[in-house]
Amino acid sequence: RIALVWDRATGTDQLNIAIDIANKIGIEVVSLAVRPSDNFESEFAKLSGPRKTGIVQLTFPGISTVAAGYAAAAEKHKLPTIAFLRVVAHAGVLMSYGPSQEHYFPRAVELADKILNGANVGEIPIERPAKFEFVVNLKTARALGLTLPPSILVRADEVIE
Repeated sequence: RIALVWDRATGTDQLNIAIDIANKIGIEVVSLAVRPSDNFESEFAKLSGPRKTGIVQLTFPGISTVAAGYAAAAEKHKLPTIAFLRVVAHAGVLMSYGPSQEHYFPRAVELADKILNGANVGEIPIERPAKFEFVVNLKTARALGLTLPPSILVRADEVIE
């Protein structure tokens, strides 16, 4: 069972795709809509109990500003969590996988500059991030009572001790 944690402000496109994929591979899904201002501890308490549940945090504007509270609530309720941004893994979630902000965000600024200087938006090609990073937080794994296999650790771009 996985919980898909998402922010209502982002719409449901990403959520619907994730639910569809989980259903196709036979994983039960719990949808948990939250906002950065929510009390994550009370929200995550809904997921704790005898049923094993992991959290997949979908893109979540503002997560970096509340990442420490988010991570602490997940750890308190023994919920292994994967996030989109490295900053959330550094705040204490189990792992993150997503675009490298150092490579991706400056490119977004360059594109915004083109648009602000009169470029036709329809003529600017859509770009994908060129570099992704996988971060594992071993401190959190130990707190959750998890032993991660070497095959996971060797794939990580960064392992937080």
